Amino acid sequence: IEKKKLKLFNKIRNKNDILNLYFDNVHVGDLIYDTYLKHFTKPTIDFNDKSLKKLIVDFYKLYKFWKKYFNKNKVKSVVGVHTAYSYGLILRVALNKKIPVFVTSNRFIYKLSNKMMYMHGNFRSYPKLFKKLDKKIQTKARNISKNRLKLRFAGVGGAKTDLITSQVSSFNKKIRKKLIKDSNSIKVLIAPHDFFDAAHIWGKTLFPDLYEWLSFIGEISNEIKYDWYIKNRPNHPGKFTVYQPHTNKVIKKFVKKYKNIKLLPNNYSHNQIISERVDFVLTSHGSVGLEYANFKVPVVNASLNNPHINYKFNINPKNLNEYKYIIRNLHKFKKFNKKIKFDDLYEYYFMRHIYFDKTWLISDLDKMIKELGGYDYQFSEKFYDYWMKNFSEQKHLNTFKVIDNFFNSKEDSISIRHTGKLKKL
Repeated sequence: IEKKKLKLFNKIRNKNDILNLYFDNVHVGDLIYDTYLKHFTKPTIDFNDKSLKKLIVDFYKLYKFWKKYFNKNKVKSVVGVHTAYSYGLILRVALNKKIPVFVTSNRFIYKLSNKMMYMHGNFRSYPKLFKKLDKKIQTKARNISKNRLKLRFAGVGGAKTDLITSQVSSFNKKIRKKLIKDSNSIKVLIAPHDFFDAAHIWGKTLFPDLYEWLSFIGEISNEIKYDWYIKNRPNHPGKFTVYQPHTNKVIKKFVKKYKNIKLLPNNYSHNQIISERVDFVLTSHGSVGLEYANFKVPVVNASLNNPHINYKFNINPKNLNEYKYIIRNLHKFKKFNKKIKFDDLYEYYFMRHIYFDKTWLISDLDKMIKELGGYDYQFSEKFYDYWMKNFSEQKHLNTFKVIDNFFNSKEDSISIRHTGKLKKL
């Protein structure tokens, strides 16, 4: 390992070199990158940080351990919990060995493959699967989506609007003093992400990380005379109280450096921003891609690995040069909103939030989260107390049947086809 590490370090000259890092023929760069950001609470890679090299060596040791383990033992399958960070390393090694790999929680089961190495990576199959549904079911599906979105835009958060991690709505009804000025300039809202939370959750973006993306926008704001605004998510409870203050701190430094960008309060409602007529929204791969498209506001993504990629209600640049051109020439894309079709929005919503069944194990997620005391507690021993409290032999047998249906289908994600809910729409 000591001999190998010098060769590893010689390969690394910039951030993309880390992202593109392989151990033998196993891709590990994104796992190392995201683990570094998360573990050390860094918004981007710091090459002066000695911890970075130590982390790479630790990853290599862990890789060698799992490679040796699989060579010595006959492993029939690997079941994991997350495809990011060091969690994902054993999964990548297993896939390389052609061993069946599953990732599961109380809200999903995925079967990974070299075509779908990331959990929630099934978004590329949305249009194809929706087309296979009966026309009557398609109509019902869009109506379900339409009603759920109405709730979301009315300020309802949590499981009722399929925002499991966001108990606090970004579409609250609180009216503040108007902060978006009236002018003839193009108004641009930047919707940043948590810099530390699985930046490559779906794979590479057009930038090495979310901080590099934001810095790029900052530099353009010095050149192009748009009315620039930036707003972080509302303050969420639970684990977000640990990480969100760090994101807030980074963004405050950002607007001090780039003085043409105005910071809006975290609880400044998206409903109010929309009513004050923002013209464009910039995100890497966020849910604003759906939400603002619903109000005919063009959204520009900075990643080809975003869940909206197979639909035409967002602007999806194919490469960095095209992205630069679009951001510098937004006036040429003002009529993009005419291309946005509501049926596409509703189809996407149904596939993302309903078709792939988040209630395969727990029938009422909203009730569970409330009884446990918050989103985070589903990952604690409290979950097992809740499970036992609501246990029955019949439920247990039904769960086995659902898993069998999924496993025997050879599909990559558990869905309402496997849970029997498709027929009940």
